[in-house]
Amino acid sequence: MPPSAAPQAGDSGSALRSGSCDPMPLERWLHLAGARLQSGDFRGSLEAAAEAASLAPHSVLARKILGAACASLGDPSAALNHYAAAVALDGRDKEAHNGVAAALNDLREFARALAASEITLSLWPDFAPAHYNRGVALAALGRPEDAIASYRQALAQNPGFVEALNNCAVLLARAQRSGEAIKLLDRAVERAPDYAPAHANRGRALADLGRDAEALASCERALALNPNDAESGLTRAHLLLAAGEVREGLAAFEWRRRLPAWTERRFAFPEWRGGQVSGAKILVWAEQGLGDTLHFSRYASLLAARGAAVTLAVQNPLRWLLAKLPGVRVIGLDQASQEAHDAHAPLMSLPRLLGLDAADLFVEPARLDIGVAPLPRWRAKLRPELFHVGVAWQGNPSGDVDRGRSFPLAALARLSRLPGVKLWSLQKNAGAEQMRDIAGLFAVEDPGPVFDAGPDAFIDTAALMASLDLVVTCDTALAHLAGSLRRPVWIALQVASEWRWLRDRDDSPFYPTARLFRQSRPGDWPELFRRMEVALGERRFI
Repeated sequence: MPPSAAPQAGDSGSALRSGSCDPMPLERWLHLAGARLQSGDFRGSLEAAAEAASLAPHSVLARKILGAACASLGDPSAALNHYAAAVALDGRDKEAHNGVAAALNDLREFARALAASEITLSLWPDFAPAHYNRGVALAALGRPEDAIASYRQALAQNPGFVEALNNCAVLLARAQRSGEAIKLLDRAVERAPDYAPAHANRGRALADLGRDAEALASCERALALNPNDAESGLTRAHLLLAAGEVREGLAAFEWRRRLPAWTERRFAFPEWRGGQVSGAKILVWAEQGLGDTLHFSRYASLLAARGAAVTLAVQNPLRWLLAKLPGVRVIGLDQASQEAHDAHAPLMSLPRLLGLDAADLFVEPARLDIGVAPLPRWRAKLRPELFHVGVAWQGNPSGDVDRGRSFPLAALARLSRLPGVKLWSLQKNAGAEQMRDIAGLFAVEDPGPVFDAGPDAFIDTAALMASLDLVVTCDTALAHLAGSLRRPVWIALQVASEWRWLRDRDDSPFYPTARLFRQSRPGDWPELFRRMEVALGERRFI
């Protein structure tokens, strides 16, 4: 993100007019500082600008170059001080004003950055960098539509403003407007072919639209320009896996461990790197969501079948469900550091470490143990003459993972009105509030406040699922739970679904009882549920 419009090396009038020093040495220092700034020698620019400021303490240009150099060196506090000093020296310098806003954005003081940007724009309404910094602040403050408007204002003044093109596109993609985003990113990469963020975001936007080959090319270009781009590395992995390129995809899937959100677990014993395991005691630990643990737990049994003594540490809600995983001892994640083992491994690395190919990857899901105690309680609630369908519509809303995958509860109205069909809510926490919105419009049975309320959450969900005729869900952990229980499950997917549902098929090699319903067009849930209505009316499961 550019902190401000770049200070111009020849803009030394205010310092020269001050009469505080011989103009020739000052002029040379200012030219040197500006040239070094433009060439990317930020440390050299800082040193030269400091010399200029020592010769002419009232030089606005010296302060602006100092601010720009400090910002580029990752010191926004110092940048803010220098830009603020420049504003104090000349309150009519728009670059200095804008530098203050940029430094405040870098300091994550977004409310102050917004106020500073609006002061700048009140004086210079057509100044593109100020519109840009206003957009950055608005986006961070949770006002994406206003941020998009600010970025568009910046682009109206400067159509080739690459950072504004990129940032605006990111917000459009998050709003499921990936087609618009790609148009802006196409302009960005045409304007700046070596600007890595635009290639990276273009790859993700193309993937959102299911244009996988183009998306893969953009990700690979982004990685060529920035070999440390973990987001592009992981997007590339997902695209390869979705295309069935299992070996290469699993190797690339390790990029997830370079993401900022990754939490590396430390143990007193080494990480297993693959190879011979006969007799070795290996701790495998769940690393991401509940659905990921359900999906990948089957590979812990494969590891055990190769002769390892496997302990699988999982999230507490899944501990009892996975208790009878073949060949595997299951504990809670909170117990993972309390025992000695020969080695450890993150769960989702097992397929790579085991050297699996496509034939091995698509093994049967893990058998779950729900016991017998909960089943009679839930089965007693189901009228035998009705067709009972469990429904879940909202995944975890935090982060980009939920972008476009959840559908509104109201989309299920068609299914509820089919003769003999009764819907049961399997939704907990986020999304459950939508039950109030459909009250009086159509019926979805709420299992009640005790549903999954105890320490073994998911046991009730599993028991109710085992009693139902069908589960209909978005791409969330409940899809994996139903598939692992061998229950008929229909999964509603967006155009560019998550990699594990592959492409261009309506079944899943991971879950034989699953049927996949894919959007025909991005965001078009009504058309998908019209197809599902027909299939449910005819009771066509597969």
